[in-house]
Amino acid sequence: MPHPVQAPRDGEHQEPADGDGTPAIVALCVLVIATGHAAAIIVIIPSGFLGLFFLVLGWATSYPSREERRLRRHGVTVAAERAPGEQSVYVYADPEGLHRTVRKFADTWTIDVAYDPQDPGHVVVLRSRAARVLDLALTGSGLLIGLVGAAGAIAGAVVALLGVGGFRDRRVRLWKS
Repeated sequence: MPHPVQAPRDGEHQEPADGDGTPAIVALCVLVIATGHAAAIIVIIPSGFLGLFFLVLGWATSYPSREERRLRRHGVTVAAERAPGEQSVYVYADPEGLHRTVRKFADTWTIDVAYDPQDPGHVVVLRSRAARVLDLALTGSGLLIGLVGAAGAIAGAVVALLGVGGFRDRRVRLWKS
């Protein structure tokens, strides 16, 4: 039985690792602190890490949809029939006549699946258009939130460096000089 999230094949785009944006956030903080606007890190750190979190989350959750789209276009689509005596196991035959199984919680006798012609064991269950549109909307909104957070971090740094927005370093003087 195939795992729902498979490693990318040779030549495919690799997903970003967690924390790829952390050096950029740290660099923005160091820059604004070095220029005397340390208060700006109150905006940069939360918006930067929130943006990074949602960008990584949105990209990672888009993998099953991207894989389904790729197999819809370049794979082989067949109908899988429910295995006798099983509720959520479906069987399909690959080009060599080997019967392969796939799991899907559905109350139907057949489902549509698509598999890779080079690797018939790599299979995805095809979803309805409504399910794909909902998935696209949720993934897109996560990526949009991530971009807004990243833009907030950059805007916070720019505003601090320009000296507007009240991000000046206000030091409390305990003695007179």
